[in-house]
Amino acid sequence: MLSPPSGPSDPRLPIGFINQDRSGTLGDKFRSLLESSEAVKPIEVAQGTAAQSTAVQNDTAHGGELVRDGKIAALVIVPDRFSAALLADEPIQAIVIVDPNQPAGQTADAALRTTTGRLLGAIEAARLSTADHPENFEAALSAALAAWQKPPIGVTVETMDAPQAETNTALRGFAQS
Repeated sequence: MLSPPSGPSDPRLPIGFINQDRSGTLGDKFRSLLESSEAVKPIEVAQGTAAQSTAVQNDTAHGGELVRDGKIAALVIVPDRFSAALLADEPIQAIVIVDPNQPAGQTADAALRTTTGRLLGAIEAARLSTADHPENFEAALSAALAAWQKPPIGVTVETMDAPQAETNTALRGFAQS
């Protein structure tokens, strides 16, 4: 089951999001960064409560079907121990299901890579800035993540109407085809 879709005024691509991380808050912070993306909008893919591993498998299969059917651009699954592993500098990855042959999948993949880089960069910045005072890590991480909510550099895309045919017949000799 999906949460309500983004409204018709939200042009961002919907991506499914399942957070299985019970070891900390980085899964939630990852989602928050995705919510501030101009390209993608995370939507919750329901997780079952009975027989948790079976429910997660069903949610993953359902999310994969939604990606294949083009109803969502990607599915992101944040695994258990995601926060603990990242904070311990251990390797761990979110699971991403995407169709790389579709433009929406390519866009979602690029947005997810960008957001992952921002999360990892914020963790590293907080780690480096609090090396002498680790008790300040959470505050430093919050500040680094808040900075990414409004990045210092952005891209604005504007569309324009197709050029109109020249009505002045004297200037038509200069027209190029």
